[in-house]
Amino acid sequence: MGYDVVHLDLSDEMIRLAKENAEGLDNIEFIKRNAVNLDIFETDEFDLVLCFDGAISFSGSRANDVISEACRVGKKVMLSVSSKACMTATWLNYSLTKLGRIHPSVKVMMTEGYFNKADYDDADQLTSISELKAYTPEEFTGIIEANGMKVIECRSIGSLTHLYLLHLYRQNENDDVHDKINHISSDDEFLELCDYYDKYVMPNGMGSFRRAGIFAIAEKDE
Repeated sequence: MGYDVVHLDLSDEMIRLAKENAEGLDNIEFIKRNAVNLDIFETDEFDLVLCFDGAISFSGSRANDVISEACRVGKKVMLSVSSKACMTATWLNYSLTKLGRIHPSVKVMMTEGYFNKADYDDADQLTSISELKAYTPEEFTGIIEANGMKVIECRSIGSLTHLYLLHLYRQNENDDVHDKINHISSDDEFLELCDYYDKYVMPNGMGSFRRAGIFAIAEKDE
């Protein structure tokens, strides 16, 4: 679209793939960097910072640093993090499926939204994830505002799809669920329902099964 873009990633492989996707474009600079420290950039250097999926939440105890740095270097930000509500259920599933008991990390995820594999002797049996930080919409909003930003919107995403999937799995064979959800997800009317549900019916809902269950848009508070 003609914008000057900086693509920043921690992974050499992801940068390689991104360069392949950007073949023929000369307005993208690729940088390998950990998002917890963006001191190579000036304050307000970017008109917009996008930070989606797992970059914040998989930074674990440094997750708030990633939020702070994104807010510092961007005049406007669009961010997503893992939902505490959804991750609590996910951790309960890991616990009962893999260990056959409720692991103490389930309650910590529910109360603190945090998991660190180093805190538990048996965590290797539970998950391959080293560290994770999850939030409620209120917590996410508070951190963004504490970094001098005005939050335009902060809410869960995908809650209606999450609930609908429960019905699909109850009524169909597992192999059929994938086809059914892919089919309905391409329907504009369904997407409009999901958007309305997330905005007005359950903005503080469980979010999606995926890593990014809460989405926020914010801009510098002049």
